[in-house]
Amino acid sequence: MSGWTLELRCDIHSFVDASPIRLSSFANMSIHQVNKLPLSAADGTYPVGELFKVSKTSHHETLRMFGDLRSFRGIASEHSRGTFFVDGNVGDYAGSRFCAGDVWISGSAGDYLAAPLGADRSGMSGGRLVVGGSVGHHAGRRMRRGEIVIEGSAGDFLGAHLVAGTIVVGGQVGGQLGYAMRRGTLIVPVLPTVEKQRFSAAIEYESAFFSLLYQQRRLHPGGGHGPSEGFVACTRTRELLRRIAVDGFQSVRGDFSVGGQGELIVPIDRSQQAND
Repeated sequence: MSGWTLELRCDIHSFVDASPIRLSSFANMSIHQVNKLPLSAADGTYPVGELFKVSKTSHHETLRMFGDLRSFRGIASEHSRGTFFVDGNVGDYAGSRFCAGDVWISGSAGDYLAAPLGADRSGMSGGRLVVGGSVGHHAGRRMRRGEIVIEGSAGDFLGAHLVAGTIVVGGQVGGQLGYAMRRGTLIVPVLPTVEKQRFSAAIEYESAFFSLLYQQRRLHPGGGHGPSEGFVACTRTRELLRRIAVDGFQSVRGDFSVGGQGELIVPIDRSQQAND
């Protein structure tokens, strides 16, 4: 299966549904067919070729998009094979219902990253999603499996209704972290304020698992089989994992309001302990 490159031709000021842009859909299509593929927008319908310069590449099972794509919703939606690169920012619902493969976003993402659409109750169910910038609210909502790495900050309700999977954030996180989470793991630099009725007190641990995880990230930015060295540097998230591997971590369990046994993990601040 060939690879594809889509380069944004011009700025667009209307929200566009980019969910039809998928490797699985392009598998048996010609460039002409891809150019004619309709994308719904708030002000009408645009063929892909009107918005993007489309070309085939020799890279096996890769799709690369270039440009400021903040007006495009649902980029990498239902991604199920290969690697999806975005060199730029993306809008809401990027990686919605993502189930396999890798998605790499060099910039920032809007709200509802890897979250379900509409009345759907299942979010991301596999694969790895790496964001080089920050993300909006409700990232990882109803996530069931896989891994999300966010180099920047995350808004409110990160990992809300999390069922399983791992989310790592290198920057600040907003309120209601892990709201109604049942299982899964959220790894953040600093533990925010959580309700005592919903989450346990923090308990200190040390684990060889995080040493192995850090070594994996040190060798391959963003993951154990990173497709492009340096595409997303993941400096902050790797440093977070290094601190946990070296200094140990605090674990908080919850959300007890839904019978959850999910885990919030933060590194132990040894410098603060030394000052105390």
